[in-house]
Order: sequence, then structure tokens, then C-alpha cells
Amino acid sequence: MKKTLLNLAGVACVWLFTPDFAAYAAERDKRPGQPAAFDWSGAYAGGHVGYGFTGAGNRIFDPFPTANSDGSARGIGGLQAGYNIVMPSRFMLGIEADATIPYFFETDDTLWSRGTTSGSTLVEHLDYVAHLRGRLGYAFDNTLIFATGGLAWSQSRFLESPGIGNDDDKRLMHRTGWTLGAGVERALDADWSARLEYSYDKFSDITVTMPSGTSAVSSLDAHLLRVGLNRKLRWPGENATEAERAAWPAAQYDRWNLHGQYTAIRQGYGSFRAP
Repeated sequence: MKKTLLNLAGVACVWLFTPDFAAYAAERDKRPGQPAAFDWSGAYAGGHVGYGFTGAGNRIFDPFPTANSDGSARGIGGLQAGYNIVMPSRFMLGIEADATIPYFFETDDTLWSRGTTSGSTLVEHLDYVAHLRGRLGYAFDNTLIFATGGLAWSQSRFLESPGIGNDDDKRLMHRTGWTLGAGVERALDADWSARLEYSYDKFSDITVTMPSGTSAVSSLDAHLLRVGLNRKLRWPGENATEAERAAWPAAQYDRWNLHGQYTAIRQGYGSFRAP
């Protein structure tokens, strides 16, 4: 999975900056009477996939404090939406909200797992990471570079097994923190754009106490590398102008394509009697 996601990011980088695409864009921009710059202003929405590395520290009081740290890397996926304003100077101001599922491609969403002196196991699972960020960038015609920063929050599930009864004991906890990052975005046509960005998230520590009396302090930070696809949102009935369409002829679509696939496999065997 790690190799696949890194290949995905590499393909995106190669496509965004391939000489063939750059030559095509330069040739198109020379055509008289046709706009060369993508309109980065306005609302947009889209999705992203990528790769994330989380660092999680924990200190369990059982009854004496013992500390440990764990790191994990997984595929991620999610959605984003935002609004941009491009000034006459070509500087861009924007705001964006996004939500990322840290283990989108995996079934194991465990941050850390620790045994206790009572014989139970305490586990922390990360459900999602979300951001509300400001963006500052500069538009080079059909390419936008940007820096971003703002608020971050996440939700964790703490499970202790076995619990007080037969079922696992569960606690839901939320973290707040901050995020910083940077990226580059490239227009695909009058409505679509693709991006590559990196962000670092730092969250506050949280303290959880389970029904058994076991308590723990947990810390979390995350490095996220994401490839995204955005669609401009227009008012109902509003479409790209003829001039905008003319600047992005249909012939360009033989240079790229999109593909999505989901595969579910379940294996098992029925009961049988041994000889």
C-alpha cells in the first residue's frame, strides 16, 4: 500500500509538471483573444487521497505511570471545500475546511495498544482528522502556490478489553490543535484543478479514565501528504463562458484520465467435524 500511494503522488507530480503539458499550455496561451489564466476566485469542493504518518505518545497510570510512544503510517482519504479571492496583484486569500479519514485504505486504525496489570488491553483508535484553515497564495496563470495554517481537531476511541462487563468499555475523546502546510495546484480545465500538498498537525494532549479506573494521557501529531482534485462551484444555471471553454479545448482530455476502484474480499470457511 505504501508503494502504491507513493506512486500515486509521483504520477501526480509528473503530470502536473510534465514538459508535454507545459508546452501545450504555452502554445495555447499564445492564441490571440483567448484568456490564459485560470479563474481561481470563488467556491470549490473536491476530494483527496494520500499518505499519513502519525506519532502517538501515551502514559498509563496502572497504578504507577509508564510511558511509551508509537508511530504508524497509513493511506488516507477525505473531502475538502473552500473559497478563494484573487486580488489584482494575483495574490490569493482563501479559507478551506476538510475532513480526512487517517486509515481510509486500511482496516487497522489503531494508534497504540497497551496491556494493564489487571490483564486487560487499552487501545486508542483514530476516527478522523479535520481542519479549518486560512490560505495565502500566488496565482501564476494556471498554477497556484499556497501556504496554509489554522485549526485542527480529531476524534479518538479508547477501548478497554475486557471491560467491567463482558463487552469492551469505550470512551470517545476529542482533541484540538493547529496545522501548517504548503502546496501547489494546477488547473486542468475551466472547472477542474489538481493539487499536491503537505501539512503538519500538532494536537493537544488528552486524558481519559476508563470505568475500570485505568487512566491514560495521550499525545498525537501527524504528517500528511495529499493529492487532491477540486471542482469549481458555480451558481445554478451559471456555466463557464465561451472564452473560458475556448482556452481549454476538448483535445486536452487525451492527456489524462481518472479512474476509481473499490475491491472487497471476504474469505472464510464453514465448520467441519474433525475425523
